[in-house]
Amino acid sequence: MASDRSLEGYAGKAVGRYSSLFTLPSHAKVVLLLLMVCLSGGFLAVLPLKQSPFGVAAGLLLGAAFLFITLSADLAVHYSCMRVDPIMNLRRSSALSLFSCLVWFAFLSFGGIAGGLLGSPNLWARLFLLGFCAALTLRLLVYSTVSSAGWGKVFFSSIVQPTLCAIPLFFIGPTLGYELNLRLLLFLPLSILLVVLVNSLFVASVNHVGEKNLGVASLPLFRAFLANWMEGLNEPLETLFERLGLERSIKVSLLAFRSSGRVKAVIVVPAVHPGPFRNVGSSPLPHMIQAALEDKLR
Repeated sequence: MASDRSLEGYAGKAVGRYSSLFTLPSHAKVVLLLLMVCLSGGFLAVLPLKQSPFGVAAGLLLGAAFLFITLSADLAVHYSCMRVDPIMNLRRSSALSLFSCLVWFAFLSFGGIAGGLLGSPNLWARLFLLGFCAALTLRLLVYSTVSSAGWGKVFFSSIVQPTLCAIPLFFIGPTLGYELNLRLLLFLPLSILLVVLVNSLFVASVNHVGEKNLGVASLPLFRAFLANWMEGLNEPLETLFERLGLERSIKVSLLAFRSSGRVKAVIVVPAVHPGPFRNVGSSPLPHMIQAALEDKLR
């Protein structure tokens, strides 16, 4: 019994370590981090170009606009597209927005510093648009690989926050001194089209690997794994295993030890490996065999 408890303890520790790979802070902490990233990012993005109290105010206003738009977009995405999604709940959507804003403000901060040193506000505008592409790419990649929603909902969830956050670009120009020209205006729709095309090719190539080797697309299998590991849902993965599995009769060997006419111990060796993990497939098989034998031999 002591060895059983120790094995269960080691298994619990292993599950805890692996589960920590998918752990995020609470939604309140994510929002607080988003507040810090947006306000500090807006400050660092604008101040090098406009070193004055007005520049500080403009930077904080830019960060506040990003924060308000991002929080509003996350709520809109959750209640319109992701409410029943097993993985992309509001907390994970907000965490994705946090990382996308962090990437975007990294471009903006570099653009502000480089534009201030070179005296080129237009460089800031270009890096603003490059940050838009990076944020959109990240969001589209995550939603298309992790979410089980349809393509339309995935596209809307990916594009709404970056598109709305690009609006301040058209109003902050007079403050920083750059001019919007036709090339910059055409960059937004063309970049969206290019990002969608590249992401679609990536998703198709990843799915092709699974279809070629297993007969099942790779990403649905990946989503089913995440649903089980992150939310404890085994039905998606079990459904795929039913498609992949074959019905077979297997050999089970037993070695019993008797003393005084009673069975003292039984070693069971089934010709199947329990797995793959947690509550999926034949993972509970050792416990089921133990419980059945204990009831029968008691």
